[in-house]
Amino acid sequence: MDSLPGVRRHPCWRRHDGTLVWNVVLSRLPDKESTWRDVMKNETWTKTNRALAVIALVIAVLAPITANTFFSVWRPDGESAGQWLERSGAVMTVFSLLAISLMEEGMSRLHKVGNLADLETLPMYQSFERSTYWIKGIALALTVIGTVVWGYGSVILARIG
Repeated sequence: MDSLPGVRRHPCWRRHDGTLVWNVVLSRLPDKESTWRDVMKNETWTKTNRALAVIALVIAVLAPITANTFFSVWRPDGESAGQWLERSGAVMTVFSLLAISLMEEGMSRLHKVGNLADLETLPMYQSFERSTYWIKGIALALTVIGTVVWGYGSVILARIG
């Protein structure tokens, strides 16, 4: 078993005569180069997910703002501006939830649930933690706002206009 690459036996305890009792559970330890390559790949995915989440939030914010101006060309003849605003609230909600999902997936690549954090990925996880907190907070607020606009867009527009 010692001849297999990457397979190690772990000592369990030491007997009173000084000999080691080996654990019967074997674990495959990756070599340092493949571990670092995986860490860098996960960091790249997390940065990509963060960029996509920010793009989704920008779309979520722009949807209600541009609904009755830029996209009014596509509005059907029978629909009012309030109904069109309600539809933009649905777009706002969907893209906000997409941003939350992207950030969760990106952070789960850096730290697998149920695994202890190792010293190589912990600083990287901590570097993404603050931006994740803010992006998810903004996305949650936009989800609530989008839901309200989705449900009451015509009432809101009637009160404002």
